Amino acid sequence: MNVAIVYDYLNQRGGGERVIAVLHEIFPQAPIFTSILDRDNLWLELATADIRPSWMQKLPGLKRHFKKYLPLYPKAIESFDLKDFDLILSSSSCFAKGAIKGPKALHVCYCLTPMRFAWNYEEYVKEENFNFFTVAPFPCLLPA
Repeated sequence: MNVAIVYDYLNQRGGGERVIAVLHEIFPQAPIFTSILDRDNLWLELATADIRPSWMQKLPGLKRHFKKYLPLYPKAIESFDLKDFDLILSSSSCFAKGAIKGPKALHVCYCLTPMRFAWNYEEYVKEENFNFFTVAPFPCLLPA
């Protein structure tokens, strides 16, 4: 069985990233697809994993401004070519569940707590201190 693991973004160490480390332990040959990657912030268990970041990895200022690229994450996840995988395992609070699978594949998503900007938008934007140009597209991305 050809397995792929998909995760929103691997740029911090938290509970979601720990789930990916466990999935990697169970399926060590499975590549891990993610929108962005910061190897300096990986759990040790993922240090030798086959991690494949999206085209977003090349965006300027990504380490510092990754939150400002929010509108791009869904397209980054959808851009992965997963048609040759039989099983897609995603762990996601927002975007990885949107991975596009082949017609005969099974996609199983371990759904984490939903992204805070979707259920507490005003507080999230205020805490992040985003400027107008960063915040303007957010409401268009969220369902009413």
